[in-house]
Amino acid sequence: MKVDFVKVNPAGNVTIFVTSFVPVELQPAVAKELMSSDHVGGEQVGFVSGRRLRMAGGEFCGNTTRSLAALWAFAEGTTGPAQYTVDVSGVTSPIQVTVQAEGMPGVFRADVLMPQPLGQDEVSLEGYAAFRVDFGGIVHYVVEGAPDEKVISAARTQMGYGRWDAFGVMFLQGDRLDPYVEVNGVSGMWENSCASGSSAVACLLQSRTPKGRASLRQPGGTLSVSWDGRGVLLSGPVAIVARGEAFLSELSWEEAG
Repeated sequence: MKVDFVKVNPAGNVTIFVTSFVPVELQPAVAKELMSSDHVGGEQVGFVSGRRLRMAGGEFCGNTTRSLAALWAFAEGTTGPAQYTVDVSGVTSPIQVTVQAEGMPGVFRADVLMPQPLGQDEVSLEGYAAFRVDFGGIVHYVVEGAPDEKVISAARTQMGYGRWDAFGVMFLQGDRLDPYVEVNGVSGMWENSCASGSSAVACLLQSRTPKGRASLRQPGGTLSVSWDGRGVLLSGPVAIVARGEAFLSELSWEEAG
């Protein structure tokens, strides 16, 4: 079977959009195959139907939300600032994105007003202090320190096996952020950048300073966050990389069935 896809690069967090119809129950298996290094290759997959975006695990993803708005701007030939509303999984209200062309074909800057967290608190993971932020469609733990697999394992245990859409552990060292994200039924990986994780860092910083901004250096690029007590605005680049048809093995359908 084949599906139509578009591949985009939001600050290294390479994303695959599937624009063909795929039943929800098949999406995790299809995403796994598309993401693999010997296939299209990427860190996450979003399934697009009209103006609706659903992530493979039903989670929320800020970079994918930004990227879809940039893809719409690209399709429309928009160059000046344009606003788009994205109806995305994992949150209860549509997300607003402002897109501006950056001068090179297919390259944009996309700013997204991130959803308000449902809750945030301080917790302990294997003795490490962590700041937990619940966005509904994804829960992030911000840990100030170097990446540590034991902390990730502790976060997974605390989340409870199989009772979540997605969680992330954000390892923060100064302005350096190393994001790990795990999507239920799909994968766990070190990502090149994470928008919702960057927003979680902004929530931590906001708990210390009511108003401010930060540029967070991540393996694939820099994402900027600003906050003023009313919300978090996240900004970063998006590049449209490729589009075409992807051919899927029967394994995707068999795994889902």
